[in-house]
Amino acid sequence: MKKTLVATALAALPWASPAAAQDAVGRFYSMRGDILSPAYEGWWPNADGTFTLFFGYFNSNWEQEFDIPVGPDNYFALVEPGALDDLERDGFDPRQADQGQPTHFYPRRNPFLFTLQVPADFGEKEWVWTVRTKRGTVRAYGTLAPDYRIDPQVISTEVGGNFGDLDNRLRDNIAPELRVEGETRRAVRVDPAVALRAE
Repeated sequence: MKKTLVATALAALPWASPAAAQDAVGRFYSMRGDILSPAYEGWWPNADGTFTLFFGYFNSNWEQEFDIPVGPDNYFALVEPGALDDLERDGFDPRQADQGQPTHFYPRRNPFLFTLQVPADFGEKEWVWTVRTKRGTVRAYGTLAPDYRIDPQVISTEVGGNFGDLDNRLRDNIAPELRVEGETRRAVRVDPAVALRAE
């Protein structure tokens, strides 16, 4: 069942026909029958050298909820680099399928619901979450690609921190990350200048 939200103020303007106004500002939403999409939210490094991957989902419906048990329609698969095509052929493995993902899906966006911890040598592998419904198959790809790196500030921005507001401690009190290139001990004379560069 599709519904349209249209700003009626535009339709009252003399130069805007009702059809043009609807095209310009129309918004569609579904009560039921639309897609469910797993979502990969990003990753961050842990102090012990491992990494944490964050997952959630987006149920495009405003009312419909789904129950999809862990199995061929709701499973994880660990994919080696260059082997994504294998998911269609033999991706479901009951030994890997259950990684703590939800089996009941509430309406709308539900971010940062659960995590997977991967080892320091995870490299270019991917944990791929597959969900199948009557509307098709959708996947989320958990990778350590640099542009997916997140921090507590990102989560606070998305879901709220400090009772719904952003917590300034997450934004302002982040320790710097420093790396020394070359020898860690240097000797210089008193009079010349020593250049230090921080990036």
